[in-house]
Amino acid sequence: MVEQNISKNNRGLRHFRQDLLETEYIEAGPLNYDATIYGPHVDGTKRQVAFGRWAIPKIRAELLHGDLTIARQALVSLLDFAHDPEKAQEIIKLNVLARLVRMLVSEDDFIRYHTLLVLNVLATQPNGAQAIIDKVFIIKNLLKVISDESPKIRKQAAITIETLAKSVFAFSCLMDNEFDQNLVERVQLEEDIDVLISVLSALEAFMNNSGKATCYAIEKGLCEKISVYLSHESAEARLATLKVLQHMLMKRSGKLAAENCSTDMILELTNLLEDDSEDIVQEAAMDLALLFITTKNKLRGADLSTDQKLLFLAINSKNVTLKMNVMQALINLAVAPAVKERLKSHIHEFTSIDKMTSQKITELLMRLIDVIHQL
Repeated sequence: MVEQNISKNNRGLRHFRQDLLETEYIEAGPLNYDATIYGPHVDGTKRQVAFGRWAIPKIRAELLHGDLTIARQALVSLLDFAHDPEKAQEIIKLNVLARLVRMLVSEDDFIRYHTLLVLNVLATQPNGAQAIIDKVFIIKNLLKVISDESPKIRKQAAITIETLAKSVFAFSCLMDNEFDQNLVERVQLEEDIDVLISVLSALEAFMNNSGKATCYAIEKGLCEKISVYLSHESAEARLATLKVLQHMLMKRSGKLAAENCSTDMILELTNLLEDDSEDIVQEAAMDLALLFITTKNKLRGADLSTDQKLLFLAINSKNVTLKMNVMQALINLAVAPAVKERLKSHIHEFTSIDKMTSQKITELLMRLIDVIHQL
């Protein structure tokens, strides 16, 4: 009986205190819900909005919230969770991707950009790429953001498309929706060099898996368009250009396009053999090897004494892949009479070429010597 009375008194006391609190709030006026964050450098959108087993469902509900800040917070949290393979599977299972369809074309730059980041991460997770392409409207909206008004978003769109293109599950879908053609057209129009590098990289991913993408690029005159970037101050731009160009030069139509280009392709590539970047030198040597298949380009290489730079690299480079590319270029160029005569005078130097690192280099060296001695 005594315990019951004490319990009743406690309940009454709690009600009394609550009444006091409510009275104080009423007298103090309306509550101020504006967040006060100490330090202007703190980004409120990066606050984790959910934890535990209910995290993903809560985030899914808040992604399309009317309050932009809440939607941003939910999206940033979703991006964090997407890096976890288990959480990524939960995101896919709970159909959170359906919420991202509209967010890809949101009026808010932050939302569009971070939605692309989420898709890019999910595309690397098991079943992620397949789940993305299963959402038809995500694919359609992804096409739209390739030409977004924001360079930052265009760049991330290209990166996300490249990630998807490297997936065997997504590639066919992207080709069916003409992503390769859209990327070629983007290269023609893009003025921001950082975005262009990402677009070229994405296009290369398509060319790696589809001759159709390469043929379309040649047909649209991409050789002419990107040749100017062979001498660009950005090493990344030069390298991306060389890689895309290499795919086009593997086609007969690509070689013809390069010959008719207003840029002296052989001269530019010969100059790149002295580039500070070993990767650029390696790709330039491969491009030259492809170009030296045609007589016109052989004669131009002979006029520029490209063989001398190639011979120097063959003797001095420690990079096996670079050395093989250089040897192949020399073999193709050595057919030119002037080059053959010059190489004959340097044939004693061939003994300096390291043949122990690769059987392939030994075979290429033997072929080069045979070409030089041919009548």
